[in-house]
Amino acid sequence: LIDTMGRNGRSRQLAIWPESQARTIRRELATTVMDGVDLAAGEALAARLTKLGDTPLAVITAGRHDNFPRRPSSLAGALEQLWGKMQDELAQLSSNRVHVVAARSNHDVPSSRSGQPSVAVRAVEAVLDAARDETALPPCPEIFSGYDIRCGS
Repeated sequence: LIDTMGRNGRSRQLAIWPESQARTIRRELATTVMDGVDLAAGEALAARLTKLGDTPLAVITAGRHDNFPRRPSSLAGALEQLWGKMQDELAQLSSNRVHVVAARSNHDVPSSRSGQPSVAVRAVEAVLDAARDETALPPCPEIFSGYDIRCGS
């Protein structure tokens, strides 16, 4: 999963928006398709998915959130905190998981322009190897390295 919204993500985001901005952001978040991504389908799937057992899972979180509002600062901080929590929750779906933060990447981690595509490639390779060999994923630092990588929970 690459910087994916967690369970009830849109409603959880709306709950922390100030009333003065809520109407505008509600219109934006009410859309079911954003940048070609079917948010409603993703949320419906997330609502049904509660555990993956020991299925190999890699969660890649963007380290930058340039699209998050910067003002008021309390909102920016609350959105950052919520996003991190949702990413951690996604990682908890499987007991066989790795969670990595691509520190230089914005939301589009696989993009060669603004992301870190090598992180996505290494994650896919690790998950495929673990699934094929029916083994546990290696620890995050064995898969990912570099100044622009942080291993999550």
